[in-house]
Amino acid sequence: LRRQRQMCIRDSLIPVRLLQGHRCSCVQGSTYLRVTNSLLALIINAEFFVTHFVIFPAQQAASGTGFFGGSNALWQSDVLRRQVFRHDVQTEDIELSARTLLSGNAKIRFCPEARSGELPPASFSALFKQRMRWAIGWDQVCRAHRTMLVSPCLPAQNSRLLPPAGDQAALPAHRQGAAASV
Repeated sequence: LRRQRQMCIRDSLIPVRLLQGHRCSCVQGSTYLRVTNSLLALIINAEFFVTHFVIFPAQQAASGTGFFGGSNALWQSDVLRRQVFRHDVQTEDIELSARTLLSGNAKIRFCPEARSGELPPASFSALFKQRMRWAIGWDQVCRAHRTMLVSPCLPAQNSRLLPPAGDQAALPAHRQGAAASV
């Protein structure tokens, strides 16, 4: 028990060190399922692993920043004091992340080693409803911030931020990397 407690304390210091060392505003950790006694839980746990240990680090490497998506993040308190969670969107966490990053005053890093456990949705139906809410939320965020996402005045460190994969075709040519301008 003492060794487990020491490991927990050591692991919880990883995001603190990242927050200080990288001079970032937020460190987003990874998520795993605490209970994996069903096929649904095993599928979600595998998805979380690929998302947090492959996709998010690749996205951070490509764009130079991470994003905040819900649970398991450590924020600098002064950054959160300047922001307000919106209650009129489906994914207030993603909206706050987008607004904060697009302001040019924040940097978010991923730290997959900082892990938190969650419980899986109770059924495939509950999973579908959860993911539908997330999809609607991403759509709301992209629509609410579309002018900044396609703006040539986007802060330099966030110039590679793009909406989720399916929405890229709606971006002007200069945001798709083409030489032509719109």
